[in-house]
Amino acid sequence: MRILVFLLVAAATWSCQSQQKKENMGPEEFSKAITEDTKAVVVDVRTDREVAGGMIDGAVHMDINSPDFAEKASKLEKDKTYYVYCLSGGRSSSAASYFKEIGIENVVNLDGGIRGWQNSGLPLVKPE
Repeated sequence: MRILVFLLVAAATWSCQSQQKKENMGPEEFSKAITEDTKAVVVDVRTDREVAGGMIDGAVHMDINSPDFAEKASKLEKDKTYYVYCLSGGRSSSAASYFKEIGIENVVNLDGGIRGWQNSGLPLVKPE
């Protein structure tokens, strides 16, 4: 009986986890997701200086170290999926956690950040 209960709990847990969006994606998967997801909003949380070197096409810039970051984040639509990145993945992971704290359920962090993106040969654009 204990084995049956364990198997049922394990199956339910696996089923719930498989239905959730991934919280971290590698560059190729991230690139595909932002292209295919109709509710995608790409958010670059790097500094102005870092962004000047290039960013993912269509990304919104919200410097996580800026005093108005929390205010900007509070205005984000909760029903969108936010794909967040920084230089290497640390700040964007923090931003993703913050987004979840304020009620945004669908947040994906770019593993390896923009460095991983570039190392995968994916393109950047210069900000306007």
